[in-house]
Amino acid sequence: MTNIEVTVNFLRAYAKGDIKEVEKLIASDFNFDDPSTEFKTKDSYLESLNNNSVAASDFNILHTFENGNEVLLIYLFEKNGINTRISHYFKVDDDKINEMSLIYDKSVFK
Repeated sequence: MTNIEVTVNFLRAYAKGDIKEVEKLIASDFNFDDPSTEFKTKDSYLESLNNNSVAASDFNILHTFENGNEVLLIYLFEKNGINTRISHYFKVDDDKINEMSLIYDKSVFK
C-alpha cells in the first residue's frame, strides 16, 4: 500500500466512524495535533474518538502530495452541515500513521 493509500484509508474509516479500522492504521508511537487538541499517545487519541461522534462525516480530496514518508492531503470536510477546507499532514512508516497534524479554521466548529 502506498503512503497516500494508507492516509486515504484512514480518512475513509474516520468518516464511517470505524474506530477499529482507524486503530489498525495508526502506529503505537502515534502523535496528533490540530488547532484545539493534542494527543501524545495512540490510546488517548482513540479514547477521544470513542468519546466524540466521528460518524456521519464526509470528505472530498482536492490535492494530494507525497514526499518520502510524508503525505499532505487537502480536502473539503463536511459534518453536521459544517463545511471547511482542511490541510492534513501525515507521517507514515511501514503502512502505519505515526504522526498527524491538521490545519483548519476552528471557528467553523463553534
